[in-house]
Amino acid sequence: MIGARRVQKEILETRPDAEIRVYAIYFEMVAGDRGAKSRVKPTDLLDDPRVISFWDDRKVAGRWFDENVTKLGAREGDPGRIEWDCFVLFSAGANWGEGRPDHVSWGRPLMQEAGRLATDLEAALPE
Repeated sequence: MIGARRVQKEILETRPDAEIRVYAIYFEMVAGDRGAKSRVKPTDLLDDPRVISFWDDRKVAGRWFDENVTKLGAREGDPGRIEWDCFVLFSAGANWGEGRPDHVSWGRPLMQEAGRLATDLEAALPE
């Protein structure tokens, strides 16, 4: 949650006119997350009209991102690994219609990598 607040303050609020879309996907991953869905509203973390929030109780997105983007499970010998607490940055032209789109960058954990996200986002935005 702290990483989301940092994204709100350091990225979204400092770039109010940037044409970006943010998809925030939440699920309970560690013991401290239990019951978060009933306690925390996603807009409490990322309150911006460019953000679309989802709850993914089955962690489908986390598995997909590990298998198709970060691929840490394959490197660690854990094919069932779930990616979480990360960002993945795609270009404006990313096409999700066929296969997986190429990503610009990714990083984890979000709190520590928010600065890199800001830098990579700035480089990806049109002049």
